[in-house]
Amino acid sequence: TAATVTVLDSISVIVFVVVYDLLLAPGFKRLGHPISPLVRIGVGYCIAILSMIVAGCVEIARLNVAANEGLTDVNPVFSDPATIPDMSVWWQVPQYVLVGMSEVFAMIGSMELFYQQAPDSMRSCASAIQLLTVGLGAYVAAALVAIIQAITTTGGAPGWIADNLNQGHLDYFFFTLAVIMAVVGVLYVFIARAFTYRNVDHIAFNVEVVGLTSDKVSCTPTGFNKSLADEISDGMLGADSLRSGSAFEMNGAAGTRSTLSEYLELRRRKSKPIITT
Repeated sequence: TAATVTVLDSISVIVFVVVYDLLLAPGFKRLGHPISPLVRIGVGYCIAILSMIVAGCVEIARLNVAANEGLTDVNPVFSDPATIPDMSVWWQVPQYVLVGMSEVFAMIGSMELFYQQAPDSMRSCASAIQLLTVGLGAYVAAALVAIIQAITTTGGAPGWIADNLNQGHLDYFFFTLAVIMAVVGVLYVFIARAFTYRNVDHIAFNVEVVGLTSDKVSCTPTGFNKSLADEISDGMLGADSLRSGSAFEMNGAAGTRSTLSEYLELRRRKSKPIITT
């Protein structure tokens, strides 16, 4: 059925995420030309434009098949194969694969850019802005369909996006999208060239939030304990090595705050994980 064809996009995303992370990104890095987030986004735009061109070409081929079979004025009915042009649905695979590739480059590339360049306190906000632009893009797309349909149906014409696709011209619509995306791509090049990367220090572990006991067991604010990997534990302070500050002793959902010296005295009698501040 028509709705299941969109799964090709999801499959393409899953496949090309693996290809990019395991082959493309490491390969270009070994060659001394790592793929920057801005370049990745730009490549995604180019692939998206190509996907619209391919979709337009496939639609031209479908219209030609419908015309050759005398189905131009016949309304396609799914339950009646005689009304449907004799053309395999798998002709749509290339355009869906290209759309998935463009998402891997452009969408994930923009997430990478936000996470690299936004400070820690703004990462969630940056991600929200990205999702907001996706939502706004859906409204723009809906408005674009309405505008094109209003223009192309003047004089009683069926329009590009007709109820009977054999009488419409979806190929014109796809090519129009490609042109619009090409214009946006040119604007993106100017914006990307003016962009300056910033050296942002991201904090992965903060001793104010995660502390270590003397036996290198961490304690989170929720009281869950786990053993840290060697590369993490070796770079963090244990309670016995601290000489100032305070300790928060976890006791279920509650706790008591004391100085480290008081805590270490208490630790001689019982073993409790702490959060250091």
